[in-house]
Amino acid sequence: MAGLRGKSLGGFRILEQIDEESGQGIVCKAICETENSNVAVRKGQIVALKIMPVRDDGRRQQWRRLESRTKELSRISHPNVVRYYGCFCEQGEWNQLHVIVQEFLEGETLKDRLKRFPSGLDVDEGLKVAALALEGLEHTASRGIVHRDIKPGNIFICENAADGRKGLSVKLIDFEVARQGQGSTTASTGNLRGSFNYMAPEFLDARFSGDILSDIFSMGVTLHEALTGKLPYDLIEGNGEDAILDFVARWKGISEGKNPVSISPDVNRLLAHTDELFSRCLSPAREQRFPGFGEFRESLRNVRFRTLTNPASGNAYQMLQFVGKGGFGEVFKARESKTGRVVAIKHLRKVKYADRFKREAKILSKLNDDCFVRFVESFSREMDGKTQEFLVMGFLDGMPGGSLWDAIKKSKGAGLPKKDVFAAFMRYARGMRMLHAAGIFHRDIKPSNLY
Repeated sequence: MAGLRGKSLGGFRILEQIDEESGQGIVCKAICETENSNVAVRKGQIVALKIMPVRDDGRRQQWRRLESRTKELSRISHPNVVRYYGCFCEQGEWNQLHVIVQEFLEGETLKDRLKRFPSGLDVDEGLKVAALALEGLEHTASRGIVHRDIKPGNIFICENAADGRKGLSVKLIDFEVARQGQGSTTASTGNLRGSFNYMAPEFLDARFSGDILSDIFSMGVTLHEALTGKLPYDLIEGNGEDAILDFVARWKGISEGKNPVSISPDVNRLLAHTDELFSRCLSPAREQRFPGFGEFRESLRNVRFRTLTNPASGNAYQMLQFVGKGGFGEVFKARESKTGRVVAIKHLRKVKYADRFKREAKILSKLNDDCFVRFVESFSREMDGKTQEFLVMGFLDGMPGGSLWDAIKKSKGAGLPKKDVFAAFMRYARGMRMLHAAGIFHRDIKPSNLY
């Protein structure tokens, strides 16, 4: 379907392709030029077209299923569900084209956002995304529609709320594989073909087509990834025969009490009261999961943010994200409660390096130049029966993933532009000259310590 831009399809002129072509077709931005009785769109309205080439049988069974499904979805009007306007069918050069017309959204999917934030979103943002998605799922479930393919790629984070509300706007997308009541599912998404990293274990049963409880499991996996950047079990690559075998292997031991689900310890270090939440939504046993999305949302509301307080200054920091760890320290992203400014908090993991850690804080406190990360404060706290050391610094945009080492890796052997390299190293050299003039030697210069 290459070269669709500028072409007309069913009264819509295609403006641009906005999604890569896949087995499920492509998504294009289009404008309505001629009103269609099957599609509730006015002339001049900008929409998204999902175009799927299919080889339907003579009875057009696939088209009838899609038409029925889209008609049900077009009756859904909720701020957290993409708006469906209808569908139409046209004959292409080789196959029939089944086209779904839906609301055009600006922004990015949760999947794309996690590519930019590989350690997970700030926990307050991650919880908000999940809560809004659950509102949408609860509403569609009340109308007899189960999504059946919950994953980060099907949760869209909008740049602007269409209804004018302030703050984060989230919409569920891609209900085409949804199941209405006891109806059929799309032929292209058989029970063991799909997003294996988010599918509940009950899909091992060839007769199972998805329901609220399997969507709750998928939403739990998605929430875990949104908060940590990681799945709660080993990643399965691809969607072919090998992926099916890996999916079967993942869950084959649950009848013997073996559970492959492992909640990242990062979750509990950032948030309190998450044990029940994840034990319920990610239980391999269906009867132990939340019975509905409302109960899931209620448990989500009970989660509390972790706060770290300096007992001397009284400054409190809400933990937002686990950034990473090194040889003897680990770094968190946090927000200062009084000012709202974002900071990085370095925590000493090995007590034997306490003197070196305090020396680093003392040195940093004397460096007042933008060549160096900004010093905020340092302090000690008694926690878990031990003295814990913390260093609070300015948060650098791009953490994690913004170091020189990360840039080198992203270049994939091609190297960085000479102009950028020379500009960066002139700044590094200026910073080193200032250090040496003060009698300070870094002793650990390497690409990962240069931003």
